[in-house]
Amino acid sequence: MSLNQFYKLNLFVILSTISANYQFAFPISILSESSMGYDSNFLKLSERDELYGEVYPELIGDANSTSSIVGKQKFAISLKPQLFEYDTRVFLSIRSNLYFALDAKNYNSYNLKVSQNFGNYKWLKVNYIYTPYNYLREYYDRDNSQIYYVEGSSFSASERDSAATYGREKITIEFSYPIQNMRSTWMIASVAKEAQYYNQNFTEYDLDILHYRLGISWRYSRRIRIESKITFSYADNVGMQDNLNSTLFQDRGYNQKTVYFSWSKKNRKSFLDSFGFYQNIVFRDYTSEFPLYDILHFKRSHIDWSTNMWLSKKINHNLSIKVSMGYRSKDTDSNYAELLKTFQKFEYFLTLKYRLDI
Repeated sequence: MSLNQFYKLNLFVILSTISANYQFAFPISILSESSMGYDSNFLKLSERDELYGEVYPELIGDANSTSSIVGKQKFAISLKPQLFEYDTRVFLSIRSNLYFALDAKNYNSYNLKVSQNFGNYKWLKVNYIYTPYNYLREYYDRDNSQIYYVEGSSFSASERDSAATYGREKITIEFSYPIQNMRSTWMIASVAKEAQYYNQNFTEYDLDILHYRLGISWRYSRRIRIESKITFSYADNVGMQDNLNSTLFQDRGYNQKTVYFSWSKKNRKSFLDSFGFYQNIVFRDYTSEFPLYDILHFKRSHIDWSTNMWLSKKINHNLSIKVSMGYRSKDTDSNYAELLKTFQKFEYFLTLKYRLDI
């Protein structure tokens, strides 16, 4: 989606929302976020592959660099229809990412979230996310019988490799409930079903994933909030059923545990209105049972760390600015996969947020 299309979409959203407000008697908010930043390793390449990508840009989709300036745009409508005695909220959004180094990496994500309140800290939420297209990088298609690749031989990456792209769909049901005898503290529980299906050249990567989450959110004071969550995920490699060369004795399924912690604070009389950080740690173990043939996944595991810090300042009632910095590091515990899958990256973003209540 081009920037011109962004502006047209934003105008359409505003006009549609205003029109809807005259037709329906409930609060409506328009939200817009525009971000500009930098990603030091936007394809999540290992150190070895970063060097290869600089020398052979065809291996990374002819990108002009392994780092990129990134533009992000988000448009959303928040509705609060009074359907029941308690609050009801409907949230619709479209989020777009633009990578200046590689157009093929650009993608859109769509989100619909419906929340129903039943009392203090009692919520039932249904969240649906759909990303129809996402580019990973160029990979060797082992099911292309016309290409026989021998390690160390000369090759044309444009003939040997194909772009690995996938669509993602996820639906989550979440329930929150206050914890007895703990003021301003509530429990969070959710279950989610996710599908990641790849293009026809890489169906061996297709996954169905189940997520189970438990968490606690604690409003320590009127201005400080602390949250902690743990998620258990189980990925089934449904692409194994294709009986292709690339799926023979290859299992990309995994079991995963994710630990999340966040802390945020709102200020009353300070230059900064709010600031905070979060830490996300992923522990993944692959479930392959093919020791002789599946050297990429058998007994492979990794730890994936993500840390983000942010600062926010209100410009006026409708406009605010946010600065964020993130670091991510994935360490793979496998002699063969370490050179391929271990990576690190930094991200820096400046975001302008606009909110209009109608």
